[in-house]
Amino acid sequence: MISILYVDDETTLLEVTRVYLERTSEFSVQTCKSAKEALTLLETTSFDAIVSDYQMPVMDGLIFLKRIREAKNPIPFILFTGKGREEVAIEALNSGADFYLQKGGEPKSQFAELTSKIRQAVQRRNAESALAASEEKYRELVENINDILFTLAADGTITYVSPQVSQFGYTAEEVVGKSYRALALPEDGARMEEAFSGILSGSVRTAEFRIHDAGGMIRYVRTSSRPVVLDGQPVIIQGTLTDITEQVTARAKVAQTEQQYRNVFEAAGDAMLVLDQDSGRVLDANRAAVSLFGYSLEELRDRDHESLLAGSDDEDGEGQTPISAIPYRRYHNKEGIAFPAEVLTSHYPQGDKRISICSIRDISVQKHAEERAVASQRLYAVLSRINHAITRASDLESLLAGICRIAIESGRFRMAWISLLDPETQSLRPVAHAGIEDGYLAGIEISAGSGETGQGPTGTSLREGRYNTCNDIATDPRMQPWREEALKRGYRSSASFPFRLHGEYVGTINLYSGEKDFFTKREIALLDEIAMDVSFALDMLDERARRTHAEQELAGSRERVRFLAEVLEFSSQPFGVAYPGGGFGIVNPALCELLGYSEPELRQLTWSEITAPEYHETETAALRTLSASGIPQRYEKEYIRKDGSRVPVEVFVHRVCDDSGSIRFFYGFVTDISERIRVQKAVRQERDRAQKYLDTAGVMLAALDPSGTIMLINRKGLEILGYTEQELIGRNWLDTCLPEEERESVRQVLAQVVSG
Repeated sequence: MISILYVDDETTLLEVTRVYLERTSEFSVQTCKSAKEALTLLETTSFDAIVSDYQMPVMDGLIFLKRIREAKNPIPFILFTGKGREEVAIEALNSGADFYLQKGGEPKSQFAELTSKIRQAVQRRNAESALAASEEKYRELVENINDILFTLAADGTITYVSPQVSQFGYTAEEVVGKSYRALALPEDGARMEEAFSGILSGSVRTAEFRIHDAGGMIRYVRTSSRPVVLDGQPVIIQGTLTDITEQVTARAKVAQTEQQYRNVFEAAGDAMLVLDQDSGRVLDANRAAVSLFGYSLEELRDRDHESLLAGSDDEDGEGQTPISAIPYRRYHNKEGIAFPAEVLTSHYPQGDKRISICSIRDISVQKHAEERAVASQRLYAVLSRINHAITRASDLESLLAGICRIAIESGRFRMAWISLLDPETQSLRPVAHAGIEDGYLAGIEISAGSGETGQGPTGTSLREGRYNTCNDIATDPRMQPWREEALKRGYRSSASFPFRLHGEYVGTINLYSGEKDFFTKREIALLDEIAMDVSFALDMLDERARRTHAEQELAGSRERVRFLAEVLEFSSQPFGVAYPGGGFGIVNPALCELLGYSEPELRQLTWSEITAPEYHETETAALRTLSASGIPQRYEKEYIRKDGSRVPVEVFVHRVCDDSGSIRFFYGFVTDISERIRVQKAVRQERDRAQKYLDTAGVMLAALDPSGTIMLINRKGLEILGYTEQELIGRNWLDTCLPEEERESVRQVLAQVVSG
């Protein structure tokens, strides 16, 4: 049954129409005597269609229609009126009415036509909704999956590969028709054949191997594949392929880095001890420490730091205090001989404990490293807030009004306004303003031409395509047409900055200050950048409108929809749909497996409930940017699994909107980045540890490759040589740091060291 809301101020006609429409069981009709009453009813009740009179007191049918469309309500609307003016019909249809039907004539024919129009409008809207829902559910999903999708014939021939194969330099056409064996390295052939045979036997297999990309480079990949069985026989293999080259390379780099930094530790000229900060036990020592204390490495590792001390620091007159508080201490070696030493100590966390690194120098003068000064950048409040407004802008009118408001609130301006060029009259028309305006804009005329009204900053800036300022309105002859009114309102200086749409200057940002000579180079540079940002925003808003129009015209076949659904179902890439209210929609098995929930359990949760609290603000900001700009967002966060554990992920999220521009749902692809984070953390720890080893040493330390190229150097070395780190790394030590007469002899020594 079709539910209808009929709005008319004529009580008799309300009743007659209701009775006629309800004479069969096809329609149910609820009536209202005014548009205001109908709007109130629509807040709590939904209908399939609205039939409304045009001429009604307080609010007519056109205003009623516009209110409904402003609320993003797509309900079919039929204007049923006795007013037959053509302009009313045109305005109604332009405002979103589905049909315009004039009262009068033979009642039976008239009501029959009304019945037909209602059916047409409801059927059309239902069909549009069904088509949009089907299309929006699966559109662009495959193109956004990070992995490469493929299918193989039972003999190993590639029958399909997704466009993402381009990340290896191939096109799909170049790959389809070849055997997968042609892409792999021969050394990995046996492992690949074993996995392929297992898949054909009916199991799901994951395999890692190497392939050649189009440029001949070796790339590491991981595949996850399963057979498609027909009548008990595998007919094709479906799978996904992921590039893991970075992960494999990073793991190798960790091992290389560990050895490199171990070599640096051992090469240090100062004795270095690594201590457990809580117990004081020696965890590690370098060769210089073994030589200084006379113990073997194993003997040192069995001792604690206190056992190496010779007693109180008599020379300082101080008692024994924590390691980090005493720079000068007395030690003794294995033979019991005491010696004074200067100690440099640093502390940092390592796993679940804290360690101390002590650099110990026997009778050496130490200099404290100077701290590098860190220069802070000046904060530009106006630019920052406008950039934020641009990222959230959904329409031009609110963006321009927001820019004016921000200029007043954060920029100390007396008045700000924005103009747009009227192409026909070549005049600059005010479209937004803020501050003390008091009718100023209504009484001025500004032209983009070269006449008298075009000689001020506004007309000149648009005509010349660059900023223009007037730092003294009271004396500048160009301001004569507007001087009196400007001075009445306290304007003392002004500036205008043009902005563009797709390369063409279309308007200006105009700012008025209560101070003479306000616009210095600093302000001009900032405001000129704002104008460029506004140009970018206009291009972005226009491009978004074009993209939305293109998306609405894009249609997809049922066959493609089914294919996309199967791809998501079998993909190892976690995927899910979430609604603006927070709930989950479609989720694939890979996402359920990652989070430990079943699909019904996930549908009972919101995305914020399974997101670690510290990432709520990051995710909210990303979704806000996506909602405003339509640009897909990629960000990192942590999910909380069902068992309470956390998993770090990278999320790629996009939105799907309805015809009115409202967001229907978000869809996202989730990538587990646990391995990547672990590798990054390991590299960072090794780098930090080596840097501390180097920087705590009181002598110059450098790491060279066999050719003498400088790989690492500590702060002491930079201080002695007078170079920055950027100037030395990658240069040859012999040619850069040694006198010419010394180079050959040192090169021979270095060659002997390299040869063992």
